[in-house]
Order: sequence, then C-alpha cells, then structure tokens
Amino acid sequence: MNLTDYHAKYFAHELTKRCPSDSAEKLAGALVDAQVDLNPQKVQLFCRIKDLQAALKRSDIRLESFLISQTYRNDLRWPSPSVSDQQARASEYRDHHILCAKDDPDAYVRDLMFQVV
Repeated sequence: MNLTDYHAKYFAHELTKRCPSDSAEKLAGALVDAQVDLNPQKVQLFCRIKDLQAALKRSDIRLESFLISQTYRNDLRWPSPSVSDQQARASEYRDHHILCAKDDPDAYVRDLMFQVV
C-alpha cells in the first residue's frame, strides 16, 4: 500500500481531531494524548504480542502493538538491543513498533500504516 502525503495528513487528522464528549471517537483522542514512560517492560510488549501470536498457531489472526511517543527520539533513553552501551537507533525503535510523533509528525502515521498493512 502506497500512502501519499495527503493520506498521511488525513490519518493524522483522524487520530487527533476533537470530538463531542458523548462520541465514540472520543476514546481515540484520549489514546493519542496518552503518554507512556519508555522502559524495558513497555518495549517488551511488542515481543510478548508476537509470542502470543505464535502460540495461537492461527494464520487468520494478526496481533500488532505500537507505542506512539510524544517525545523526541533523542530525548528517550533506551539502550540498543544489539549494542548494550549505545542508544538505540531510529530503525531499532521502528523495528520494535515505537514511533516518535514529534520527530516527524506526518511520517509516524505513514510508518504506522505501512507496518499494519
């Protein structure tokens, strides 16, 4: 699936738009604003979801989890899974489904959509 700049902005708008308090879409707005401290237990969520997916042994089920950080990646502290004394690279964050919205507000939605498809 090729995601155009227009579609990335559309999805970003849908994820961040304001809704009336009685709207079912209100939950989506709350989730976008949620902030999570990045620690090893939260990073391991990606691996746990994949382990659960493998344990189910069903090809018709696909489980994905993402952390969308409202912090710049360089401000986060997460050691590289491949080199323990270095900060993780952007590709390692993406590989573990950690997306940093502030680094490139339009691109994180595109990255999310490409990984889900």
